[in-house]
Amino acid sequence: MRLIGNVEKHLPAERVRDIVLTVVRARAGRRSLAQALHDDRSLLLTGQPPAPYCVAKLLMALHEAGAQNVALPRCGECGRACGYVGSSKGGHWGCSRCFDKPAVCAGCHEERRVVSRDRHGEPRCTNCPDTEGDPLQELTELVTGLDPALNDDVVLAALGRATVRPAGQRRLAWAVVARPELLTGAGYEAPTPAALRFVDEPRQGRGDQGRPTGLPALPRSEGAVQAAGRQEDLPGLLRPPLSRPLLRLRRRARTRHTRRRGSTAVSELHDQTAREPGGVRRLRPTQARREPAA
Repeated sequence: MRLIGNVEKHLPAERVRDIVLTVVRARAGRRSLAQALHDDRSLLLTGQPPAPYCVAKLLMALHEAGAQNVALPRCGECGRACGYVGSSKGGHWGCSRCFDKPAVCAGCHEERRVVSRDRHGEPRCTNCPDTEGDPLQELTELVTGLDPALNDDVVLAALGRATVRPAGQRRLAWAVVARPELLTGAGYEAPTPAALRFVDEPRQGRGDQGRPTGLPALPRSEGAVQAAGRQEDLPGLLRPPLSRPLLRLRRRARTRHTRRRGSTAVSELHDQTAREPGGVRRLRPTQARREPAA
């Protein structure tokens, strides 16, 4: 916090702390971020890789919060400042123009830079956008049709909290539109964590104290609840008590074998006619030969 506060003067310390805790949630990640800023304090002013990707995420979050003294992360290939950069191996990050690989467009069938993908996952270039319909509008119509108490603004706000990037919002909308049962009881089969967050967002935004939208409900009858072995809103995580107490296991007495005196080197020969198990015949230890007297 102190390293960032020495550079950024337009954000209070409490706001900077909240941003750091939001960007890097794990303690190990925060230690890695602090070590990177301590080793190279010019990262906050230049935004130039190589450095851990959490540094780029911090710079983007600070600028989104209104920071003016820290720099935007710069692409490691072209060197221009970008509002969003992608990560690569070795602590390098860059813009989409430099990191994205060209592919054959599904519209013009020519190899071009991929700008977006359609609902089937096919690449699209700048000249061939997906015109099969607005997925966000289809999602709002689906959700408001299932629950009239929700409006378009609540659905779009929940979508923005579930995922920030427009490409991720389109993919989430296509996934939910393709499987409407995710909103009515099959939320545990959500294809991505963002879809699972969206399933629970409308209930929280409405302030409903009931069951989450995407979780299946149990029957209200007491017999069904008792047969399921759990309460209505509490999963059965505890096993029923055993009918008899556990018995303490007794340790088996250790068998001690007598050691053979003399040399411990025992010859083992493979003999097909031997009576020992595995066809092994054990010979007596070889005695050391005495040298003849001179």
